[in-house]
Amino acid sequence: MPLVSQLWHWCWFASTPLCGVVLARLFVTRFYKEVPVFTTFAGWLAAGSAALIYMNYAPSITPDQYYFAFALVSAVTGGLAFAVIHEVFRHIFEGYPALTQLSTRLFRRTTIVLICIAIGLAWLAPASGAGQLMATFYTLGRTFDTVLCGLLLFLFIFSSSLGLSWRSNIFGIALGIGVMTLGTLAAYAIRSQVEPTVRNGITDVLDLVTESSTLAGVVTWTIYLFAHERGPSRPSPDLPAHVLETWTQELQRLLHHQ
Repeated sequence: MPLVSQLWHWCWFASTPLCGVVLARLFVTRFYKEVPVFTTFAGWLAAGSAALIYMNYAPSITPDQYYFAFALVSAVTGGLAFAVIHEVFRHIFEGYPALTQLSTRLFRRTTIVLICIAIGLAWLAPASGAGQLMATFYTLGRTFDTVLCGLLLFLFIFSSSLGLSWRSNIFGIALGIGVMTLGTLAAYAIRSQVEPTVRNGITDVLDLVTESSTLAGVVTWTIYLFAHERGPSRPSPDLPAHVLETWTQELQRLLHHQ
C-alpha cells in the first residue's frame, strides 16, 4: 500500500475512536445537555465512520453498497453540521434576547445569500470528472460546504465584532467544524472536476486531505473539551458589559418597531 494511502487510512482509523472519546467526554461532564445537537453530530460521526470502515473491509459488501452508505453518511453529516452551527449561534448570544433575534435573522438571510452563491458556482463549474456519478456527488458536497464555510465565517466575524470570547467550548465546536469543512470543501472542489473511474494517486491525496482535516477537527474538539473550562461566551474586556447591554436595549426597541 502506498504511503499516502496508509496515511489517510491512519487518519480515518484515528478519528473514529477519537469521536467516541469526545462523545464520552460530553456525557461525563454533562455538557451534552447544553449541546444536544452537537452530541448527536459527534455520535453520528463515530457510528457512521465505524460502519464505513467495516463495509470497506467486509468481503460481502459490494462497491455500490459502500458508495451508497458513504453518500448517506455524508448527507446526514452535512445536515447535522448545519444544525450544529445554528446551535452555536444560539449559545453565543444566550442572555441577550435582542442580539439573539438579530443573529437569527442575519443567520437566515446569510444562509439564503450563500445558497444562491453556491448554486451559481455549481452552475458555472458543473461536474466534469470521468466518474460522472461521483463527480456530481462531490459537486453537491462542494456546494453545501461552501454554505457551511460562509456561515462559519459570518459567525466568527459577527461574534468578534461584539467582543465575545473565543475561548469557550462553544467556539471550540465551531472551530472544529470549520477545520473539517475547509478540508472537505477543497477536496470536493477538486474531485468534482477530476474524479477518475478507478482509484489512483490523486484520489489518495484528496482522501488524505479529507481524513486529515476530519482528524484535525476532532482533535480540536478534544482539546477544548479536556482543557480547563474558561467560562461561557462573555463580552471581552475591550467591550464593557454596559455597552453591550445598551446595544441589546436599542436592538430590542428596533425589533419591536419592525
